[in-house]
Amino acid sequence: MRRYSMKREIKTELTIDNLGSWMKEKRKFWGYTQEYLAKKTGFHVNTIRRYESDESSPTLEDAEGIIKVLGGELVIREQ
Repeated sequence: MRRYSMKREIKTELTIDNLGSWMKEKRKFWGYTQEYLAKKTGFHVNTIRRYESDESSPTLEDAEGIIKVLGGELVIREQ
């Protein structure tokens, strides 16, 4: 019996303006809870909630860690 797997990807350009919605979209895509993401990143769950609701923004270093856990890649471009 053969098993096939389909790899799904979300291709969204990440900007500082959509970081919170991107985090929420990717977290749900992977089936992670906010609590699980908090544990994997070392942040408090309330911090994850504030980031996802755009109440606050992570530092660049913190954003990079979250992005890696969610399977993304941080690329910085000049405008």
